[in-house]
Amino acid sequence: MNKPYAINYITNTITVTRKFLEEASMLGAAADTMNQLRALGMKIEVQTRREPKSKQPRLNYMKMEKYIACVENSEIYLAEFEAVKVAAQATKNSYAVVWKWFKQKFPNFNEVPE
Repeated sequence: MNKPYAINYITNTITVTRKFLEEASMLGAAADTMNQLRALGMKIEVQTRREPKSKQPRLNYMKMEKYIACVENSEIYLAEFEAVKVAAQATKNSYAVVWKWFKQKFPNFNEVPE
C-alpha cells in the first residue's frame, strides 16, 4: 500500500499504515485527514505486515559449494556448478539462474546430504 490509507467500501473498513497512525496522533495534516476518515463512520484497521512468499533459505555460492562437496560424485557436480555460474553471468540475474539449477539438482538441500 503506497498511500497512507485505503478505503474499502465493500467491507466498510479503512486500512491505515502504522506510520500514518503515528503522524495522525500529532497535530497537522495527517490528524486532519484522520478526522475526516473517522467521520465516514467506517471501521479503521492498521495494515498488517505481509509474510514473505518463500520460507526457503537463500544460499550464497560458497554455501552451495560446501553442500555440493558433501554429496556423492561431488567433483562432477562442482564442475557443472562452475559452468552454470559462468553461463549465468550473461543473464540479467545470474544468481536466479544458479539458484534454479541448484534447487533442481538438490531438491532436499535442507537435509543432511548422503
